[in-house]
Amino acid sequence: MNTKYIATFEPIRHRLNAAVGYNGGKYDLFDYSTAYFDASLALASKVTKEGVITDSVVYPICYTFRHGVELFIKYLIDDLGRLAETWDEYKPGHPLLKNWKRAKKLLAAIETAPEDIEFIDKVVKDFDQVDRNGMTFRYPETIDRNPLVKDLKTINIAVIGNNCQGISEIAKTWGRRVYSALESAVDNGTLSPAALRPIFKRPPTVWWR
Repeated sequence: MNTKYIATFEPIRHRLNAAVGYNGGKYDLFDYSTAYFDASLALASKVTKEGVITDSVVYPICYTFRHGVELFIKYLIDDLGRLAETWDEYKPGHPLLKNWKRAKKLLAAIETAPEDIEFIDKVVKDFDQVDRNGMTFRYPETIDRNPLVKDLKTINIAVIGNNCQGISEIAKTWGRRVYSALESAVDNGTLSPAALRPIFKRPPTVWWR
């Protein structure tokens, strides 16, 4: 075994052991989306504090942020559709704008602030302009060898970090409200307990599904 890089992260530390699958809990789209936001913020923070080559690290930062947005929107459609008993389904693939339009119609089920909706709306539209299919920050070029980034000249990582922080905070607030609404629906008998899903950082001993 090559031991050259082992000391870098000291893997023997138990706090670096990530419990995955059912060992860590039954995670859903909400958990994954907020984790992607956290990962994007960690990368952006490292760039601003320690300094790396921004021209290359910008791609994984934007990719993880966009993917977090995508998963969060799909989560909203999934759980709010369950709450409204319309059982809405998100469009498969990686579209943001179409799914966001569907999610916005379901937001009446929870308390939201207009400025928060506008904030997400702007981020979604910005991403839709430069990365409509979720590939721009994932690959440097298409299978036909055409560059995916053509007209865009610069991306400010601080702006990306601030936008990601904003959506992350909104997501966690809405997530709590969605789960609270689901619990209330179960308590008053309008929704089956099977409709409940684990929420971010919920104790792993309490899963309904």
